[in-house]
Amino acid sequence: MPLLAVFAASLLLAWLGGASPLALGAVRLRWLPLPFLALALQWIAFGPPGAGAGGAALAWQLLGGALLLTFLLGNLRYRSLGVVAAGAALNLLVAGLNGGYMPARPADARAAGMPQVAIALERDGRFQKTGRLDDATRLPFLADVVRLPTPGPGPDRLISIGDLLVGAGAFLFVQEALGPFGRRRGRATQAAAYNR
Repeated sequence: MPLLAVFAASLLLAWLGGASPLALGAVRLRWLPLPFLALALQWIAFGPPGAGAGGAALAWQLLGGALLLTFLLGNLRYRSLGVVAAGAALNLLVAGLNGGYMPARPADARAAGMPQVAIALERDGRFQKTGRLDDATRLPFLADVVRLPTPGPGPDRLISIGDLLVGAGAFLFVQEALGPFGRRRGRATQAAAYNR
């Protein structure tokens, strides 16, 4: 899911509604290092250093997912992060039940313009964080089965229902933090701190 594009679009919408994008820096979130640590673990396991996590994929996914969910559940005063947590939990569930890899069909990868991914899935059964979706896959409807067209000449994206929820939650988080309700809450917090 192109989270940066979703985040930027929501930030633009909030700005058009009168909110300063710089105000996002004033949002206070608990345990902020945890999602960055989860991302680092994913990169170590599935990126160039790990060149594929192999049998340790499940452990890496569970550890990274636990860190991310801890962060999200610790910040549920922003209700939109509950939507993100639901999506992350669905992704963790389907990956966890399938050896730590998010399943995708080779045919879908080829149709999305990723022939090298399709070849790797057919030959090796996995490609980076993606595993081959076949008859043995558990909860295949939660896998990367949604094709998301992307602008420009690049390949499309394959995303999951969980990814859609994560994207929707990220969009709503910016609106919740910077929209009228978020601005009122921020002013109320500042006033309470001033009156102490």
